[in-house]
Amino acid sequence: VILAAQNFADIKPSPQQLEWQDLEFGVIIHFGTNTFLDREWGDGTADTKVFNPTDFNPEQWMHAVKAAGARYVVLVAKHHDGFCLWPTEQSSYSVKSSPWQNGQGDLVRRVSDAADKYGLKFGVYLSPWDRHEPKYKNSSEYDDYYIAELSELASNYGNLVEWWLDGAG
Repeated sequence: VILAAQNFADIKPSPQQLEWQDLEFGVIIHFGTNTFLDREWGDGTADTKVFNPTDFNPEQWMHAVKAAGARYVVLVAKHHDGFCLWPTEQSSYSVKSSPWQNGQGDLVRRVSDAADKYGLKFGVYLSPWDRHEPKYKNSSEYDDYYIAELSELASNYGNLVEWWLDGAG
């Protein structure tokens, strides 16, 4: 078997890569328990009761995003602290255990709907590191847990323009 070296001049982006590149400018929104605790990173121990936004207005956010010239928005659906901004079936450490909207809210849905209303593409950030979830200590168990979270987001929030999965943890 003879393998030829690939010439970088011959490598072309896929149509999907070109479409994403043409979006040019997006905004990431990081909002969660840490917002109310004045922290950048949480450790997974914050009480879910601290999450209770009283003036939550995702349309205001999208108006600002659109006015800035962005074409898409990425919401941090779960950061390293493990708190989920949608009512995940995988954990009680989410909006469903918060006082916000009596535990009936879905912040991911509200932001996704507002982005759609303003003609913005929508994507999600889902941290692979979870400082709250005990399954994180067992790779096999946590892989199943994480894939279930990915599946929930992929199945319930429309055509996601971007998945942001970083390498923390």
